[in-house]
Formats: sequence, C-alpha cells, structure tokens
Amino acid sequence: MLPSVLVFLAFASTVPTFNLANSCRAAGFGASAEDRVKAHESCMQEEQAALKQLRLVWGRISGSVRQSCAGQSLEIAPSYVELLTCVEMRSGGNFTVGAPKEVTPAEPNPPAPGPGPASPAPVVPAPASPK
Repeated sequence: MLPSVLVFLAFASTVPTFNLANSCRAAGFGASAEDRVKAHESCMQEEQAALKQLRLVWGRISGSVRQSCAGQSLEIAPSYVELLTCVEMRSGGNFTVGAPKEVTPAEPNPPAPGPGPASPAPVVPAPASPK
C-alpha cells in the first residue's frame, strides 16, 4: 500500500502532510534539556519555513520531481526541509515565486566560458629571401 500512497502524494496538487513534531523529535538528541528545547524550536521554525516555500512552488514542480522527492523524503524521516532541498537540487533551483512555470529536472551545466582549446596560430608566410 505504501507505493500507491507515494504515487498519490507525488502527483497531488498539494504538498504532502508531515507531522512536524515527529520530524523534529530527534533535534538536540544528547544535548542538555535547555538546548534540546531550543533545537526543537529551531527545527520547527525551519520546517515551517520550508513548508511555506514548498506551498508557493509545488504546483510548478514537475510530477517526476515531486514523485522522486516525496518518496525520498519519506525514506528516513519525513521532513519539509529535506523535501525542499531535494526539489531545489532536482530542478536546479530553477523556480521563483511569481509567474507559474513548470519546473523540470535541471539539464547538465554547460561548460563555463573561458579559455578553450588553443586555436592554431595563423600561418604567416616567411619574408622572401633576397636572391
């Protein structure tokens, strides 16, 4: 049943729903009680910010990227930060808040401009020798 849920989530028009408390439960593991509270609060804020960004761009992300990233984000611990990171990486960060645009996986980067292979030097005839 899990694979069908992933397919549904990936093609859904809304961002998958994760339990933020569960996502942030391990934040600060092994730290003092005060630091654990701060780490948990920080995690919750980061997750909420990532969710907000995902809601703004989700409809412009291609179905293949949604499917891949939604599945990947569920493998370990559901996280909006991880989901957003995956979407950004798979789309090359090729989305902005504004006009709707379908986001597709990024193309490989073209080579950077710069000195290419050396061009052969022009052939200049030698000066004529006096006869």
